[in-house]
Amino acid sequence: MKKNFLESAFFFLLLIFSCKNQYCIIKNSDFKIFLKDIPTIDLPYSTTCGLCCDTKEIEIDTSLVKKFNPDNLEIVGKLIDKEKYIGILYAGSADYLVPILITYNSYGDVISKRQFMQDYCGKTVDFYDNHYFNIDKQLQIKVIDSSFVFKMDPNNIKVIDTLKKDLKFSKFEISEDGEIIKE
Repeated sequence: MKKNFLESAFFFLLLIFSCKNQYCIIKNSDFKIFLKDIPTIDLPYSTTCGLCCDTKEIEIDTSLVKKFNPDNLEIVGKLIDKEKYIGILYAGSADYLVPILITYNSYGDVISKRQFMQDYCGKTVDFYDNHYFNIDKQLQIKVIDSSFVFKMDPNNIKVIDTLKKDLKFSKFEISEDGEIIKE
């Protein structure tokens, strides 16, 4: 009786692990198919708000897009493909397109996600705001937010003076584990 119980328990555990591993193999294969047609981004990569982001028309199975890109973001390209993680740069729509970096493990599970350039961007007669986004060859991510408030002449034709200037610098990096970290 004990022997039958142990054999049954062993068989049951073997079945569970085999199904789990089979699921992982299928998911890994699906993720590799998803990645196959995504172009690699040439570094350095730069963009600004209002001009973000050059996306390519990529044919990917809709079921895979729903599985690995459920927000249906525009794909810019693969930033990095390491054994521990893969980084893909997307463009998401707000009032304008903004860059979004998502890192995945080799099975397609999200490790980290970060949206950049999310403040107001644009200009009025007496205000100007812009964002700059850059990824260098060492995968250092730099974001510069700049805003200016101007004193205009009474007819609002030309700028007389700059009343306020605000520059914010942010740096990010991808850790060895694929986390997107603000420095």
